[in-house]
Amino acid sequence: MKYIDVQKIFFQHFHRKYHRFTRELFAQLICLNENIKSAYLFDLFPCSIEKMRNLLTDLSSYLPFRSILLKYSINDLIIFNASHLSRLIDTSTTVLSIDLNTMTTTECHPMLDEIRNHLIWIDHRKNKQLDFDNETNDEWSNLIQSLNHTTIFGYLLDYPLIYYYSSTSLTNVTTLKNFRLYVQINDFDEEILLYSFSYPIHYNIDDKQIESVVNQWFSSLSLKIKSSDEIKHSHLEQQIREQTTWCL
Repeated sequence: MKYIDVQKIFFQHFHRKYHRFTRELFAQLICLNENIKSAYLFDLFPCSIEKMRNLLTDLSSYLPFRSILLKYSINDLIIFNASHLSRLIDTSTTVLSIDLNTMTTTECHPMLDEIRNHLIWIDHRKNKQLDFDNETNDEWSNLIQSLNHTTIFGYLLDYPLIYYYSSTSLTNVTTLKNFRLYVQINDFDEEILLYSFSYPIHYNIDDKQIESVVNQWFSSLSLKIKSSDEIKHSHLEQQIREQTTWCL
């Protein structure tokens, strides 16, 4: 698959001022199609769910994965590979949760049950409906109002670490360890940022546990990347940074 073959399709769907984002979107869609990622949070620029669906339909001969579109807000549109739904619903799927209220970690946070119930709700409807829009679907809009979107996004996107916090929770931890995973697609000279996440440096949080979880996640992901004919290479960057504020 060549980027030049699909570039015109991107340009037909997006205004010229957004054309500079098409390489990143194309790289993310390739990783969805290759099952390297389960989902992609599209927030590059405002895009209606109808426009995204039309784009994916026109790209289906190149990127034939079955997608579900989940819109949580005006700027939060998730493109989800439907083949990962059953795995994420399965209770054997574990993820390390960082509770920012207590600054503790666990693999069995109660919030995970809420997320799985949320995915079961989607699963029961996926044969009749593939797009869930908070602006036009009242049932969907009411369903997502009570959910912590940050936690849901982390789980859907297969991050090795996800966060939970209450709406009133405040954290003054400003020392973060950042992880960034870059890939290079065959047609591109530059690398594309595939994943970016961080965790707070805090005496309650076991750094060695975090490192172990992230390394296992990266090793598993690397095997998928190496088996893909569309990606040249990948690498994981790590950096500790001091920030005046921490925005999730």
